Amino acid sequence: MKTMKFNYMKSAAMALAFACCVSSCSDFLEEENKTGATAELEYATVSGIDGLMGSAYSFLRLWAGKPAALAMNGSGTDDLFYGIDCGMKPLGDYTFTAEQDGKTNFESYWEAFYCGIDVCNLALKYVPLNTAIGEAKKQTYLGEAQFLRAFYYFLLVNTWGPVPYNATPFTEVYNTAVRMPEEFIYSKILEDLDNSIANLTVNDNDKESMRVSSVAAHALKARVLLYAASWMGENSIITNDVYKGKNLYALAQQEAQKVIDSNFAQFYDNTSDLWLMTNEDLKVNKEAIFGMHYTPNVTTFENQGPIQYSTGKVYNKQMDRDKGGNALHLVFVGLWNNSGSDLSDVFVRATKPNQQLRAVVINSYYSPYSRGFRNYLLTPYSWNLFCKVKDTDQRYEATIRDHYDIAPGLVSKNYPLMKDTAIYFINADANSPEGQVAIARGKNRYRVYTRTGRDLPLYTSNDPAPALPTTGII
Repeated sequence: MKTMKFNYMKSAAMALAFACCVSSCSDFLEEENKTGATAELEYATVSGIDGLMGSAYSFLRLWAGKPAALAMNGSGTDDLFYGIDCGMKPLGDYTFTAEQDGKTNFESYWEAFYCGIDVCNLALKYVPLNTAIGEAKKQTYLGEAQFLRAFYYFLLVNTWGPVPYNATPFTEVYNTAVRMPEEFIYSKILEDLDNSIANLTVNDNDKESMRVSSVAAHALKARVLLYAASWMGENSIITNDVYKGKNLYALAQQEAQKVIDSNFAQFYDNTSDLWLMTNEDLKVNKEAIFGMHYTPNVTTFENQGPIQYSTGKVYNKQMDRDKGGNALHLVFVGLWNNSGSDLSDVFVRATKPNQQLRAVVINSYYSPYSRGFRNYLLTPYSWNLFCKVKDTDQRYEATIRDHYDIAPGLVSKNYPLMKDTAIYFINADANSPEGQVAIARGKNRYRVYTRTGRDLPLYTSNDPAPALPTTGII
């Protein structure tokens, strides 16, 4: 795998990238450069410009595979309920305030994205001036920087709406900032993506490195067009003349078709293969178009993101898990070990190598089930959507865990007819015909959780709007 050197040179421009968060001060220290290393000298070298481009990517480590990003994307929506172990509950119940940034990460992401943008602006300034690298590499680096700047602004506008727009590196302290309309930001994002596509060629479609490719730029452009059309209207772009008056949905379809026609990625025949541990590497995952690399080595700080410039410290663990990488495998897991003592003779959390339960080694069977964290639970709305296509769409089986099986060799004392399934979840009221049949079938075989009703309901109501998870689940 090709790796990128991350250059954490604390230039004044990078330190000031979060201009909206800086405060004024009457007295500033006069800084003297003792080493003679200036941006002009550093970024004129091969190692300097390579490191600068690595830094432009590094801020993705704070977003890709991080619980804080999931909270900002999905918490408080129709998709997810927060659980009792969720570290960012204020986003889920809309109780967050400015003083709760440690639990929401809004301010931290604002800083991180603008720092990432400033690094991209530095690259767009100094790559053309660098005479130590060839023209082909310059063109590729420009395309990557334009893509990454578009991506960071895409995250900003989707989270905050109108935001300040910076197209050049910071060279001085600004104490004021002007939020630009969403349409303007989207227009600039599309301009960056068009320039990125123009600079990147098919030679950049290197899945081995998984750096930005022209295919990734087309894919992101399709998403940006869909978001803009959905949020502002299908003919909403007016600032960018290339898109003025055009149907954004139709343009999104064209961009998506370009991704399909590239054959850069293909669907798995079995949807569940997408999530196999053997396919987690971006290089081998057939459906992967672009993502963030993490090394399986968790004994070093190789997976760590950049330092937070406002504090000089690492970001909090919801955004950067020190030596870890992707942490979402700890979030999207079910909780089965709250089922009570009647299943304690066949279920236990697998927390150590070669762990046994009644002389049966359980790790390979129980480790995928849960680490015991209760972070998120599907809403009835989400579950209903999956159930509508349950019989014809592979995504239900690949996404929804509606049963838990015991390790072969174990026998339940409390469920004498138990063979493999120990817990079964059904999306039906306990008093409905479907619920009655499932309960009758499960007698002495396995424990049944129903959507509502009986002593083991999952939700408080059959109506998705007011429904909440029951206390026993969250």
